[in-house]
Amino acid sequence: MIHWSEFHSGVATGLRIDPLLSDIDSQWIVYNRPQDLTNKHAGFLFALGLTGHLKKLSSRNLHDYLCQRHKFTSIGLLLGLGVTNKGTQDETTTKLFSIHIPALLPPTAVPLELDHLVQTAAIAGLGLVYIGSAHRRMAEILLDEIGRAPGPEMDNSEDREGYSLACGFSLGLVLLGMGNENLPGLDDLKLSDRLYKYINGGKKEETSPVVPPSFRIWEGNMINTSVSSIGATVALGLTFLKTGNQNIARTLAAPHTEFLLEGVRPDMLLLRTVCYGLIMWDEILPTTDWINSQVPEVLLDCLEVLTGVSDDSSGISLKVDPETAFPCTLTILAGGCFALALRFAGTATKLPSRPSCSTSTQLIISAGILVTLLGSPKT
Repeated sequence: MIHWSEFHSGVATGLRIDPLLSDIDSQWIVYNRPQDLTNKHAGFLFALGLTGHLKKLSSRNLHDYLCQRHKFTSIGLLLGLGVTNKGTQDETTTKLFSIHIPALLPPTAVPLELDHLVQTAAIAGLGLVYIGSAHRRMAEILLDEIGRAPGPEMDNSEDREGYSLACGFSLGLVLLGMGNENLPGLDDLKLSDRLYKYINGGKKEETSPVVPPSFRIWEGNMINTSVSSIGATVALGLTFLKTGNQNIARTLAAPHTEFLLEGVRPDMLLLRTVCYGLIMWDEILPTTDWINSQVPEVLLDCLEVLTGVSDDSSGISLKVDPETAFPCTLTILAGGCFALALRFAGTATKLPSRPSCSTSTQLIISAGILVTLLGSPKT
């Protein structure tokens, strides 16, 4: 647990350096390198990327860093290089990332034995380098990697959700806000349809060379939405950022039936609500009514029955299980608050300080009912 805290401590230290300071060069960076690489120095390198100084690191010194195969140092360098070369589509940086991403290697190449987190960092950095470019090859690779199947031995068998999420962010950055545009060369990818399938499930499409199955994970020929839905949701939200595309936004809105609600994890409802707000950017209002409007009617009806607001106290109208209704409502409201905060960040707009009294009261009472039901020996 202390590894990432040391990494972030190094980032905080590096951010103290003025981005306009001209005395930082490759020799200065190497001079401050510890004899044994540490997580704190890895974070320091990432901070140099954030401030623009990492581009001054020579290729030879960069190679020496990566040859040490220190996980956090590689992560810091790859992310820092991505930020430093943001939007440049730099060929040298792309080749460096390709070494760490098996999907970008030639078919006959032998991939390096790299930590999965290092591959994830390379994917994230690649999205930054090609941000807003609508690059056909990168979009195709990232789209396939969101639903990447587990390979033989231990290949892609750990931290799969994080890797898929990084692919989703990178794909969204490559196509940032271009969802409504008729981009040449991308129509055959059927981007929206495939991302929708990644979110809601379906049969896998063989768009890449078939790899031997994993001996640890069996998925069959169906998409594992527990892995792919997170990255696909983020990719849709960023690709259609501020476009107001109601058809795409409708696919990310919280389900309006009890059957569909049972099939979506509460944390995914939060993310889907945030991405819905990213797409319908101009329709977000700084009011509690807008936040509450994100909650489906079926959940509101269930809460009214649970809290006694509804006259039907017998529970006949209770369509959603209480253990589903409360966390779903809570995460949807949290997602609405998050989207609202993103929309009005830095605008000094007066925002609602708290949810409406009725909503907060319903949640508190529902929480008590849920605890009572979980503690009952009959449940």
